[in-house]
Amino acid sequence: MSDIKKISIFSYNDFRLFLRDFLFEKKKNGEKGYTLRSLSKKLGFNSPSFIKYLIEGSRNISTQNISKLTEILDFNAQEKKYFESLVSFNQSKTSSEKDFYFQKLLKNKKRETQTILEKQKYKYFSKWYNAVVRELLITLHSEDIETEIARSVIPHIGKAEITTAIKLLNKLELVKKDKNGKWVQTNKVITAGEKNISTAAVNFQKQMLELAIQAFDNFRPDERDIHTLTLRISNSQLSRIKEKIKNLKNEILNIAIEDEPDDRIIQVNFSVFPLSKKYFTGGGNK
Repeated sequence: MSDIKKISIFSYNDFRLFLRDFLFEKKKNGEKGYTLRSLSKKLGFNSPSFIKYLIEGSRNISTQNISKLTEILDFNAQEKKYFESLVSFNQSKTSSEKDFYFQKLLKNKKRETQTILEKQKYKYFSKWYNAVVRELLITLHSEDIETEIARSVIPHIGKAEITTAIKLLNKLELVKKDKNGKWVQTNKVITAGEKNISTAAVNFQKQMLELAIQAFDNFRPDERDIHTLTLRISNSQLSRIKEKIKNLKNEILNIAIEDEPDDRIIQVNFSVFPLSKKYFTGGGNK
């Protein structure tokens, strides 16, 4: 199975993208019997478009058909386990389910393709205060930096958590000590990326939104700024709003990068989400 070795399932975080690339590779190599229609037929579906809809994301695949599909793809035992976990991860509806299957993916992944950094990145985004400690580490100057950070973080976290966070940041090479023994950041900004955001990054965002709720009680109005809007909007205008938020986020990042000296760590959240189903202008839900 030379083409699967060229396109390794272990390098994918989305089974739909893997299927797309797998079929493309088969077609490029001139191998017959690996079209969208033929693969749908091999799985026993009356609709010749099932695999097309599956890859597009408008259909899911059942546990029974996952097993059939792994046989068609000629996976070995390890590849099969990874693929099954990947499908469950991609089709999960809750963050807790995604978190469970993400851990299984890490266990099932080939050792040579699973780096220590991948696991540690997951740990970084799993705790909201790792990002705060990273910023305070280069802001505060003290021989007992853990105690100084503990006095500064809101809401309070223990010294043990701070020590663990510093070790993680150092191991990830997100911070390091310069020749004078002073902590410095290796990069000014860290991002989870715009695509394929990990489950841990989603959990990180949830924690930050929970802290935003606590901010009503923890800070005076002049120390926080929270606004909300409830709007009627078309899908095209929603895309415009999301693009403007993305641009604003980048502007704020540039402000932070250029700002010196700084004297406080803040959190800026953006959120846009639906409060109704899609509906037609003629009335009724879609």
